[in-house]
Amino acid sequence: MIAHHLSDTSKAREASLKTLGSWIPGSASNNPMWGNIGSYAGKETVFIIAWLGSLVILYPLLKSRNIKTRTLFFGMFSLFTLATLMSWHPLFPYLPLQ
Repeated sequence: MIAHHLSDTSKAREASLKTLGSWIPGSASNNPMWGNIGSYAGKETVFIIAWLGSLVILYPLLKSRNIKTRTLFFGMFSLFTLATLMSWHPLFPYLPLQ
């Protein structure tokens, strides 16, 4: 979501995300039947990098801990709420609706 908001506020960032995701098949196609997903591929690449980075950092920290289910539920619920709020247009009126 953060990568999406950053790409919406700057054409240069959107172009760099498009370049970052150019390794994904279908990210740039001139064929009208298959389309062109553009900077979405870069956003997904940022997601993969962040997920792998968090896995590398959090696994050694949490592998020997016993984490309560309540803590996991609260954390996941908080992150989902934050993601929902970030995509709610009235909170970000400066971003264009597409």
